[in-house]
Parts: sequence; C-alpha cells; structure tokens
Amino acid sequence: MKLKSFLAAALVLSMAVFLSGCLGGGSAASEEDVVHRLLNTYEQAFRTKNADKLAALYVYPIEIDGAHFESAAEAAAYYELSFVFLTEVHEFELINRRLIITGNEATAEVDARSKITMLGVTLEDEVPGTLMLRKIGNQWKISGHQTVE
Repeated sequence: MKLKSFLAAALVLSMAVFLSGCLGGGSAASEEDVVHRLLNTYEQAFRTKNADKLAALYVYPIEIDGAHFESAAEAAAYYELSFVFLTEVHEFELINRRLIITGNEATAEVDARSKITMLGVTLEDEVPGTLMLRKIGNQWKISGHQTVE
C-alpha cells in the first residue's frame, strides 16, 4: 500500500515538473529581466566596494567619470583608488528605472540614490543619469554612462 501511494505521488510530481516546463514555468528570463539583473549587480558591487566586479560589467574601451580605460584591470585600479576615500556606502540604488531595449543596444534612465561617508563626511544625493548598454554574445554590459546635469 505504501509503495502504491509513493508511486502515485512520484507520478503526480513528475507530471507537475514536466507540465511546468511545457507550459512556460521556469522559462528563460526576458531581456528586460536580464538588464535589471545587470543593474542590480552594479548596485551590489558599488555597495560592497567590489572594484573587480564593477570593472567586469563594462565594455572596453570606455570612459568613466571623464577618464578613459582600455581594460577591466585599468578600471578596477581606478575604482580601488576611489574606494580608499569612500569610508562607507550606506545606500546605493538605481531607482525609477526606465529601460529602452532595441536589439543588442539598450538605455537605462535611472536616478542614482546614494548615501556615503567620504573622508568622515556623510553625503546623500539623488542624481539622474543614463546608462548605455550593449549585448555582447549573450551578456549585457555597460558601454557608457552620463549624468544629467
């Protein structure tokens, strides 16, 4: 009797797994979802002051904050130096995201909300900006950004 119940439960579970795959459960993420994950990774890398992770999110060559970088190693060194003066990141979020995706190119208009402590002074800001993105192979990367003045 127990074996019969076990087999029935296993059959029902197998069918549920099969049908969820056939009916779209667990389907691939949309391009918009993937771009949002890239932006989330950017936020997390900045909050944790992870220079290597930040640098890995870009397409090279690139200009960041007015400086030109040919490689991820150069950008990571720049971020490492910047983070020396950044005592603590209390908050960093890309909010009010507006995405426009056209093929392998995208723009993300965002407001960067931050609260940081730099050289003993705590600063809070919310700055509008645009991130330009490019899909390379099957990965989205940041190909540029600008702050709206």
